[in-house]
Amino acid sequence: TARRLRAFGCTCVAVGSVAAAIDALAHERFDAVLTDHSLPGPSGLDLLAYMHHRHLETPCVLMSSWVEEDVRRKALALGAVAVYDKSDLVDSFRLAA
Repeated sequence: TARRLRAFGCTCVAVGSVAAAIDALAHERFDAVLTDHSLPGPSGLDLLAYMHHRHLETPCVLMSSWVEEDVRRKALALGAVAVYDKSDLVDSFRLAA
C-alpha cells in the first residue's frame, strides 16, 4: 500500500505495529493514517482507540482483507473516516491515478 501511495506522489511513513505507529504519531504530524485491522499484537482498532482517547484529529482509515460489519461499526465509532476492504482500497487508488 505504501509503495502504491508513493507511486502517486504521497510521502509515506510505513510502520509494522501499533506501538511503532504511536511512536510515529508522537514525533510527527501526518495528514492521514491508514491502518490495517490485522497487525501483529494490538490491532488497527486498538490504534483507533488510542487516537480517539488522545483526541488526535488526524483522519484515520481502517483497511482489512475482510471487513466484518462489527469491525466497521467499531472503527467508525472510534473515529475512522472510512473502512475499506483492501481490494476496494487498491481499486480506489487505481481510479485516482
